Amino acid sequence: MYWNGHHLPGGLGPSIVKVHTHDPRSAACLADNLATCQAILVVDDVVWTGDAWTNATPMSVAQAARRLAAFTISTNVPMAPSGTLVVQRHVFMTPRAEACPGPWPHEVFELHGDPQVGLVAIFPDEAARSKAQETLNPAAPGCATDPRIIRPAAASWVGTQNILVLVYGADVGSALQAALVGTGWNPTFVAPFPPTGLDESYRVVNDAEAARENGTFNADHSLSNGAVDEAYQNYVQETYRRFTANALSLRDRGSPASHAGQRRRHPIGRPRAMGRSGLSSPVCRRPPSLN
Repeated sequence: MYWNGHHLPGGLGPSIVKVHTHDPRSAACLADNLATCQAILVVDDVVWTGDAWTNATPMSVAQAARRLAAFTISTNVPMAPSGTLVVQRHVFMTPRAEACPGPWPHEVFELHGDPQVGLVAIFPDEAARSKAQETLNPAAPGCATDPRIIRPAAASWVGTQNILVLVYGADVGSALQAALVGTGWNPTFVAPFPPTGLDESYRVVNDAEAARENGTFNADHSLSNGAVDEAYQNYVQETYRRFTANALSLRDRGSPASHAGQRRRHPIGRPRAMGRSGLSSPVCRRPPSLN
């Protein structure tokens, strides 16, 4: 994006800007770069830069997202003959479809990428977060994610400054707290994977749908419609049908799931050679009552 002399106050709050592409100045670009130059967003005007509804201090939504991006969930997988594969997950935020009731703030987002994280709320200030944290019960917060997602531990809060995060497990809570108050990156921002036997099938499909709706769905995801063959396309369609019918489960083959793409769990009945990189693949088990 080319700001063309415009700027945002503070640069971190929500904003609406008027832009155009195919700027006349792109004619000066070399032929090989012309398409790229024409696609650049050029700012005409800054229309809106937030209000009392969206104001948050000391940490804005954008700042919270940046700190969450430093948080990592990681594990080591032994590789023959004596190597080790590092598998990582990173969480991402998506806006909730419906507003949460008070004392939740206006800015509440679902966290995806691992079953150990649930929600993040950005309050107007630290006092509002502290008061809400005292009132809200993490086991029944009144603003929940898909109840079919299996969590590895009891729910608890991570609260710092004006940020409140719903987590499931002490290790992930400690690492996330460190990431929110830290700078840059360091090993304290890393949490371990959930237990290997945890069924993450609904979490995987829920994450895929959230990414698709928010325009961040990776074409290499194991539930992508651009599957490599007809059999895999049928598998993807069946996975979504089972997701809708509440008939989804996951068989662990010993490979941790990851949207980093290194290793993933594989669906029942499909050879490893046909595996695709991306998030873990849920398994569709047909119950006797379903046709």
